Amino acid sequence: MSGKDDQVLTQLISRMELPARIWSLKKLHVFATKFRRCDASPKNNSFPIPATTSTLFGVAFDAGMACVHVLFIRQGKVLGSRSYFPKVPGGTELSEVVETFVGQFYLQGSQMRTLPGEILLDFNLSDKTLLADSLSELAGRKINVQTKPRGDRARYLKLARTNAATALTSKLSQQSTVHQRLTALASVLKLPEVEADGVL
Repeated sequence: MSGKDDQVLTQLISRMELPARIWSLKKLHVFATKFRRCDASPKNNSFPIPATTSTLFGVAFDAGMACVHVLFIRQGKVLGSRSYFPKVPGGTELSEVVETFVGQFYLQGSQMRTLPGEILLDFNLSDKTLLADSLSELAGRKINVQTKPRGDRARYLKLARTNAATALTSKLSQQSTVHQRLTALASVLKLPEVEADGVL
């Protein structure tokens, strides 16, 4: 890439790092198209990744908080996993937040994450085809997106869903404990009642 293309690419990626911004699937598709035009370097076309590489997204939601548990499967084995807690702005549908999270998951940071051969989701999308096309455009190869897998894939997805629920329960419990401690401290110090978010 030329210096100018590199600058444009950096600006495009930096836009995805704004945490308060909600990106629709259409914006993701436009971004993917621009990214592929700028980044025509061989590193993105070196070798295809087999469909046996999968990333699964399990979702749990309770008390205004969401958890997305990401499970990485490579050659039929669990390579690793991690839980994320995206913010759910007031008046925003959970499905919109999760769809946005999936797009940003592969675009955040200074370098893109390696896209798998397939992505399995624990929820329905408003436009699954658009997401698949956008990610395929970024990867330079076809990315399969499924919402109703069967067999082993379904069992792995159930695991991701269970892990999301467990992580969310733990997070809510931690917040509740912190709130109780702050309330007790406020009582001892004779301070105003502590709000649920921990602010006096």
